[in-house]
Amino acid sequence: MSIRIALVIGIVLISTFENLVAQNRVNAFDQTSDTLAVETNQKSAVFTIGGFRPSTMENSNFGRATEEKLSFKLGVQIFAYKGLFLGVFHSSSYFDVTNQDVLGRYYKTTVSAFYLQVGYELRVVDNFSIGASIAPVSNVIYKNIIDSDRIKQQKDDAHFIQYELYLAYNITQTLAVYIDYSYRNDNTGIQTAPEISEDFNNIKFHNFGLGLKIYVGKESLF
Repeated sequence: MSIRIALVIGIVLISTFENLVAQNRVNAFDQTSDTLAVETNQKSAVFTIGGFRPSTMENSNFGRATEEKLSFKLGVQIFAYKGLFLGVFHSSSYFDVTNQDVLGRYYKTTVSAFYLQVGYELRVVDNFSIGASIAPVSNVIYKNIIDSDRIKQQKDDAHFIQYELYLAYNITQTLAVYIDYSYRNDNTGIQTAPEISEDFNNIKFHNFGLGLKIYVGKESLF
């Protein structure tokens, strides 16, 4: 009886040992696959082209007296370390003036901006990435068209701070489609009477957009 018990115990121990070895091999393979996936997903830079629809908040005379049109943006983001990126962008937005009594004797307004951003992109599941960024440095020009021939114009300078979130879906390793949302607060610094300065100096937007991202390279700067 003792021999049979010893044989059974031996068989169980051997079987357990073989299972542990097999499991270790599977775990090692999974870790290697994950490492390779991370290395494959890492990119050097991404070029962005997209359109967006600005929704102006009615906290300012600009928001109360204009109608938004489709806008666009172009930019490039450099991956400094893994998903951490630095970006440079240009955007242009177009507005029709609907109430000259509130805003002034303008026909249309074009808002052009150059800005720097810093953010982070993270691959969450296969083919899907999310990103978040802040744009603390910017230069904005409000070009106000006084007549339909665009001959008479008046310009105002501004700067903004912008917070952005986006979701991207990779069609291929280098091409993705994205949707995004951003909140933007423009400070124009227009000289007005103190009692009405808030109606002109802070213009706030909710922006909703979509577009394409083109990824290049296979490693970050650091």
